[in-house]
Parts: sequence; C-alpha cells; structure tokens
Amino acid sequence: MRTSVSLKYFTISLTLVTVIVAAGLTWTTQRIDMHRNWASMLRETQHFRTHIESASNLLPMGVEADSPHQRWFSAELDYSTWSLNELRKLDRDHEVPLMIIDDMILTLRDRLPQLSTLNETERISMAKMMYTIGEDVVTAYFNILNYTSVDDLTGPPFWYSGPSPPDEGMLDLVAEMSKNVTKTLAP
Repeated sequence: MRTSVSLKYFTISLTLVTVIVAAGLTWTTQRIDMHRNWASMLRETQHFRTHIESASNLLPMGVEADSPHQRWFSAELDYSTWSLNELRKLDRDHEVPLMIIDDMILTLRDRLPQLSTLNETERISMAKMMYTIGEDVVTAYFNILNYTSVDDLTGPPFWYSGPSPPDEGMLDLVAEMSKNVTKTLAP
C-alpha cells in the first residue's frame, strides 16, 4: 500500500515538473523571438534612415533628368522602399502608417521630373522633411522611455512584457509628415 502512494506522488510530481519545464521553455522561446523581432525591426529602421537620409542629401544638389544625381537619388529611394517593406513584414500591426510613408517615397520617385523644377529653397525644405522622417522612424522604434531599444545597455530586461515597438504616437506623426510631403508633390 505504501509503495502505491509514493508512486502516485512521484507520478504527480513528475507530471508537474514536466509541465513547469515545458511552460518555462515555451515562455523563454517566445521572449527570445520577441527580442529578436525587435532587433530586426530596429535594424530595418536604421537601413531605412540611411537611405532616406542619403536621398535627402542629394535632393538639394538637384535631380535633373538622366543625371548621375537623379539615378543615385532614385536608387536611394528604391533602397528606402525595400527597407520599409521589410519593416512592414516584421511589424504587421503598424502596416497602415508604414504604407503612408512608403506612398511618400513612391510619390517622390514617380515625380522626379517635378522635383527638378523645384527651386533651391523648396528642395532644401523637402530634404529637411525627408531627413526628419528618417530620424523619426528610428526614434519610434528605438524608444528608451518605452523600453523598446534592444542593445545590451539600454534594452529591456529579458522578462519585460510592456509595450513593444514602435512608439505609436511618433509613428503617427511621421505618417502625417509623409502625407504632407505627398500633398506637396500632388499634381
């Protein structure tokens, strides 16, 4: 009789340990995936910023038809779109504001002849907006106050389960700024 009771407790204990270990492994795997996703989103925003800022630096120089600057400007816009599309794949929850930003880039690329007719002040103003959009997208996804950075020094602790990237208020502001750039170029 005594052996059956201890076997019963052993079986229950073994089952509990198995369930707890499985739950712990599942939770750990989800955390690792979440942090990896945050790091990937941040990487894509940094790529986006690099290319949109390169394009913004080229714009004040002029983008006359079939010039090296125009081809370089167009290539940087293409790279920006590629990075933004990668970011949209990673962050499906914020696809709408990212699509608005992408629409701005496509409008810039489609209106290259119109960009060459802008005066220097207008080109500089548009370049500043493009630069700000690039910076603000990164800021939205790398927000220390929101614990969404992913580096070793300021990143969230492993057990963090608060809000995840991006800072939606900042991303909405960037989307509004992108709409304004698109309206500026509207025919």
